Order: sequence, then structure tokens, then C-alpha cells
Amino acid sequence: MIQADEINETPNVEKIASSGNRAGAVMDSSDPSVPCLEVVNTSISYGDFIALDGVDLKIQSGEIVGILGPNGAGKSTLIRACEGLEKIDQGRILLLGKDISVERKALEGRIGVVLQRPKFSSYATVRETIDLFRSFRACGSEPERLTEALGLNSKLDVKISKLSGGERQRLAVLIGLMGRHELILLDEPTSELDPQARRVVWQLISQVARQHNSAILMTTHQMEEAEVLCDRVYIIDHGKIIASGNPAQVIFDNCEEMSVLVTIQADAMEAVGAAYPNIASTRHGQFIKCHIKVAAVEEGQKLMRELLERFGSAVVDVGLQRSNLEDVFIKLTGAHLRD
Repeated sequence: MIQADEINETPNVEKIASSGNRAGAVMDSSDPSVPCLEVVNTSISYGDFIALDGVDLKIQSGEIVGILGPNGAGKSTLIRACEGLEKIDQGRILLLGKDISVERKALEGRIGVVLQRPKFSSYATVRETIDLFRSFRACGSEPERLTEALGLNSKLDVKISKLSGGERQRLAVLIGLMGRHELILLDEPTSELDPQARRVVWQLISQVARQHNSAILMTTHQMEEAEVLCDRVYIIDHGKIIASGNPAQVIFDNCEEMSVLVTIQADAMEAVGAAYPNIASTRHGQFIKCHIKVAAVEEGQKLMRELLERFGSAVVDVGLQRSNLEDVFIKLTGAHLRD
């Protein structure tokens, strides 16, 4: 069973992203003025398809940075390039000032990786898999503590082939976080996890960044995850960075408006729709949930009073909500589906 409260010094996940300055680092003597990871004007193409187009980003030690983007935007290509697994057409990727394409051998063991769909030997047990990866390098986070935190204690002698998708993903997170790495690359690390496991993984990621001073670069499709966990985010689309900064600042810079959220009885929807033709709504049984964009708090407060006065008891619930990172994501990358 996953026990979030059994993790030592577990932070409040609602406040994880409030500060990028994490004290208590125990790692490395590298020059703090040198970014842990620096991607400089990097481009990668596959034939006529441009996967990355002049990407620039920096991550300092102890910082958690999120890469957001639609499918095919270039997120996984960027992660693979930072691992040294992609041939770069233009630019450089530096780990602690060293070009990974030139000095990859010297940098081995300094990068931890958590893949979106990990592949392990089906015939090995969980214990054997952990011991194998543990033998490769010194461990910064004790595997025993991570095993307990991730609810894998009872699975240690179970073969990988018998694990569920979520259990395999938790094992991948354990292996990626247990090494004493300067840089950890996470490709959608919580995509297979239930809400309880997801929050435990958030806590562990935050602890590793704070306690070991590891720089963490992660891709995610979960906007809540990025808002809670990341010190900074980069939004990428068609291989280009189109927005970056602290999540709150990215929201403020790109989506200042707010929404009035109102739940009404279904039989009142026709009247509400006639009064507010631009209203967006979704049906939930006998109720309709609607949201109406407003430009300022005062306008929202006025609209809420108006809704209550005009529709009275048909209004089940009403409130004001600021834009979030998902609103920014949709605004910048579009609402249509893509592969």
C-alpha cells in the first residue's frame, strides 16, 4: 500500500512549486553559475519533418522544469536528445558545461531516466531488477525507502511479467530516482498512475530535487502536475518553444481572463442560453455546467449577482475561477486533436 505520510520530510504538494530555492543540497562541487543542463539553439529533423526547431532552455541544479506540448510537438525528442540518444543537426546540449555529444562517456551515470513505457526483463523479479540497476551506480535515495513509499514492498519477489502497468511505472520511477544523478529526465512519469500514486511520485520528485540538488526535466500532459510541481515550464509546439516561465507568470502573461462557473438545472438552460449566447456548457445528468469568460473580478462578481437574480433557484452553484495552465495550453496550441 502506498503511504504518502511515511516518506521522510514529505512536503505539502500544494506548496511544492512555491519556491525554486531548495536548501540542504548534498551533491557535487560543480560551479553553481554553470547551468546543470543547457540546450542551445538545438534543431533535429527526420527527413522533411522538423522535430526540434532552435530550442533554447536552461535548468539549474535543484530545479524542476516541465515541458508541455501536444502529441508530436517534440517533447520526447527533446528528452532523448538530452540523454544523448538523438543526432543533433544544429546547436549543442551541455551537462554541467560539457557537450554530451562529445563527452558522453564521461557523463555516463550522471543522468537518470524515467521512461513513459519502461521495458524490463519479463523473467526478472522486482528485487532482481532493482539490484541490477543499483549495481550500476551509487544510490542517493535508498531503494528500500523508495520501494516502501511506492507500494512495491509486497512485489519484490514478483516477476515483471506479472506486474500491472501502474506497478511497472512505479518501478521505473524508483529506478530513475534512486541514483545520485545531477540530471533526471522524466518522460510522462505519472501517465499510468492512479491519483494516490501520482501524488506520492510528486513528493518523491520534489524531495530528490531538494535533498540531492538534482536538476529535473520532465514532460507531462497533466497541467495540474506542472502547476503543482514545476518551478518553471516550457510550452513547445511544432518543435518550437512558444512560452516559458514560472507557471503563474505564464498564466498571467497569456490568459488574464477569468470565468464565471455556474451549475444550473437542465430545464433552465434554454433561458440561460438565450440570455448569454456565448456561454459554453456541458450536461451532467439533470444539471448543466456552464462557464462564461470575464475580463476582471468586478465583471465576474456583477455577472454572478445577475445570474442569481434572474434565474434564482435554478442556479445550483456559482463561482469565479481564474484561468489555469490548461487554459493557456489550449489557447496557445489549439483545441483540435492531433497525433
